Amino acid sequence: MTDGALDPLRSTGQVWGVLRARPGPMVAWWGGGTLFGVCLTGAAALVDLPPKQEPWLYMAWFGALLLGGIAWRVGLARVLETALEPGAGRPGGSFAVRFLNVCATLVVLALALLLVSLPFVAALVLLLQVDEPRPLLQATLLVLWGTVLLHVALGLSLAPFAAAVEDAGPLALLLRSWRLARRRRLALAGFWLATLALSLSGLVALGVGVLATGALLHLLPTEAWLALRREAKVEPVT
Repeated sequence: MTDGALDPLRSTGQVWGVLRARPGPMVAWWGGGTLFGVCLTGAAALVDLPPKQEPWLYMAWFGALLLGGIAWRVGLARVLETALEPGAGRPGGSFAVRFLNVCATLVVLALALLLVSLPFVAALVLLLQVDEPRPLLQATLLVLWGTVLLHVALGLSLAPFAAAVEDAGPLALLLRSWRLARRRRLALAGFWLATLALSLSGLVALGVGVLATGALLHLLPTEAWLALRREAKVEPVT
């Protein structure tokens, strides 16, 4: 059964509607973020990063790209939120708070996935120390690891996008993402596959089109979160 809030075609239509209704803010963030990434990548190519002698330059470049991408995501989310939910509490919210929330949520999410993986990694390391190879047991452990990791990742996958439209800390957002993902894992898997396909569809235009479609990887999950929030009839976390 298709989950309406997690229908990528519906989300795409909503994003397109916001683009037509508010072309100025959307194009400004969409184009500005893309231009920033292109310029930063071009600069890296000119100076031949990563430099072997000074790795801190590469770290600074990567940090600037990452933080710029997060700011881009928050800006796009603010445009979506103010257009789709103009009466929802504090539409647009505080840019600084939400920027920090996205950063913190990404860190906590990475730690959560690492903690889930540790027991499986430890078990695999122990199996590799055994003199007699046990390929069937190793394969079973790998499949189990992948299954558990996918289950957890899907349940928490919308939290970083929720952070861009919620004034709350990472733990509260991860918990809400987990709750809203209940009985929606299959729909979430389909949604992410379709979203990835749509965001990469610009590659057919010799790669240039991905500059336009790449933002869908951030816009569609954010819109889906807003739709899930409305569907579950829950108020924004504050």
